[in-house]
Amino acid sequence: MDDKKTGFVNFADIENRWQDDDAKGLPKGVIESLRKVTPPNGMLSFERFCAGLKICLLRNQVERRDNLKQHQDASVKPNRPPSAPLLDIDSPP
Repeated sequence: MDDKKTGFVNFADIENRWQDDDAKGLPKGVIESLRKVTPPNGMLSFERFCAGLKICLLRNQVERRDNLKQHQDASVKPNRPPSAPLLDIDSPP
């Protein structure tokens, strides 16, 4: 994409190419994350490109962790009937 060897690529070129290819295998939200780190001139450096990918991956990681935690919390069932009182056996009276 950097045919002129400038060290920059146009965000619009990335966006068009990846959307045209139906973005198979791309992390969720990658285009939006790259858009956020793109400067007003629309040209992404390698460093900004990597920063955008990192933001996207970290957001997806946090989202997966939160979803897993919610799923685990929802699947935990108490070992006693709801009407049974909680007894604190380990604490002295």
